[in-house]
Amino acid sequence: MMEIRLPRTDEAPAFFALVEANRARLKQWLHWLDDHVSLDDTRRHIDHFARLYETREAFHLGVFDAAQMCGMVSLQNIDWLNRKASLGYWLGEQWLGRGLMTQVCGTLIDYAFDELELNRLEILCATGNHRSKRIPQHFGFRLEGVMREAEWLYDHWVDQELHALLRRDWLNRPMAGLHDRTG
Repeated sequence: MMEIRLPRTDEAPAFFALVEANRARLKQWLHWLDDHVSLDDTRRHIDHFARLYETREAFHLGVFDAAQMCGMVSLQNIDWLNRKASLGYWLGEQWLGRGLMTQVCGTLIDYAFDELELNRLEILCATGNHRSKRIPQHFGFRLEGVMREAEWLYDHWVDQELHALLRRDWLNRPMAGLHDRTG
């Protein structure tokens, strides 16, 4: 059974172990790994996630499969005035290819548009991150452009694709409301 929720402080060891097991692969695409190198760092991240959640600045949520943490999904850079946010996600390698992140992102997209009443969601993907680009493609995000050298990733610049989805496009998609997220 899949669950999306704030990670708890007592889950820090499992969270840290997941990051450690996937560090080399994740470091190709995510900039925060050098700030997450100890169990204490993990606890600080979890506490920070809770504060951001309480203030509605961002929602950094753990993805759990059969009560085991397998990744993270987030709504971040929330701009309440302009009703938009960025969607981010990652999974541990052993959970890749099962459609789990497709299900998780579909649920979070519904939440963003239906409950939070956002108007726009954006996904930034490194141009070479083909696996990550499957999510915006699956859900009908439009590629709005490539931002050259948009992120400094440890020792090099990375070009990023900007994908965006509007609420009206989500609500008017074929089969809207049927919650077919198995992808």
